[in-house]
Amino acid sequence: MSKCYFNPGCALCVYKPESGQKILNMLNEYFGPVQLHGICCHHEPRLPYGAVVINNCAGCDRRFRSLYEVIQTISLWEVLDSIPNLPLPNHRGLTVSVHDSCSYRPKPQVHKAVRSILH
Repeated sequence: MSKCYFNPGCALCVYKPESGQKILNMLNEYFGPVQLHGICCHHEPRLPYGAVVINNCAGCDRRFRSLYEVIQTISLWEVLDSIPNLPLPNHRGLTVSVHDSCSYRPKPQVHKAVRSILH
């Protein structure tokens, strides 16, 4: 876990800046020390070899995994889906549609995780 980082992505940081810290707190609660990584995916991430970046954004995930060979990525959705009995709000009766990101096309496990969380 010493090389595990959460990158909330620029869109979340602009739209809901407090959400990044809330997610980081939850990751630390369930998985131990996860560090915040606030460097935009369009810049050199300056991470150690073997680092794992948990991404909220499909575009960031694609850039990090394709441009920076020294790091690995995992989507926040996969991580959340791995938490047994994750407390989620009750939205029973709500109709939802999912638009899968093209950036996650080579990672079908992300699509599966999103549907699992929704279920």
